[in-house]
Amino acid sequence: MKDDYLYDGTGPPDPEVAGLEQLLGGLRYTGNPPEMPASKPDSPANDRRWFAAAAAAMALIGLASWSVPQAPPAGPSWSCGADCELFVGQWLETGADTTTVEVADIGDLEVSPWSRLRLLNTSETEHRVQLDKGHIHASVYAPPRLLIVETPSATAVDLGCEYDLTVAEDGSGELVVISGWVALELPDHVATVPAGAKALTRPGFGPGTPFFTDASPELEAALVRFDFEGRDVADLQIAIAASRPRDTLSLFHLVPRAAPEDRLLLLARMKELAPWVAWQYVDDDAVSALDPEATALLFDLITTAF
Repeated sequence: MKDDYLYDGTGPPDPEVAGLEQLLGGLRYTGNPPEMPASKPDSPANDRRWFAAAAAAMALIGLASWSVPQAPPAGPSWSCGADCELFVGQWLETGADTTTVEVADIGDLEVSPWSRLRLLNTSETEHRVQLDKGHIHASVYAPPRLLIVETPSATAVDLGCEYDLTVAEDGSGELVVISGWVALELPDHVATVPAGAKALTRPGFGPGTPFFTDASPELEAALVRFDFEGRDVADLQIAIAASRPRDTLSLFHLVPRAAPEDRLLLLARMKELAPWVAWQYVDDDAVSALDPEATALLFDLITTAF
């Protein structure tokens, strides 16, 4: 029996015991045992020596437990290099090099230097990661809503596309969509970003209003101020005046953020800029009241041109 080895040295040793003996073999005492003065079994000196010996043994066991290599986690994982796997629950922290992570069989993430990423879940119905800081370039070729990236200020939901996502040290973020669409989501707010557009996120505010990357500096600055610095009606008016036909995307996203009395102004400007929309099917009052069906229809009509 393996217990005999611990008792009198006979029988086969337990593999863990053998490993500890090999690890601590260099500390083995090879001389004669020291002579100890006789003392009564219940004397204070004997008690102190027993306590010291027990403490030393516990320290050695603790040292061994920190030194013995641990087995890798079990369960599903993603490949992140020839000899690298990222398991569910693990963090990937890149150094000075870019690391390519395979997203199961639907695409990949290029994780830039000095980034911190954790795999939260991977299954047939969802692949979810957490980007704590840094930058990723995502390329996904799969049905919508399979890849989800959580950040400190919003959740990026892939709708079948390619995009860049950056998270700063303070938790603020920037999404730039290269192809397809990405939804930036919070429980009470969604910004849907098409190819050629971007959106900013801020902790405490969530996603800002999407705008195309070639939008005028006046429009971009007005949107940033309106979204994250107080929603001043003067900035809303600047955004309305600085918009081009394709900037109806931004004006649409401003409707639920604007005061009720300003929503009809946004709709009026969209009608001027977007003649391709079949406005006869749009109920202005229902959109102004944020009726879900009416706003969804308007979004579909506007984005047919993008």
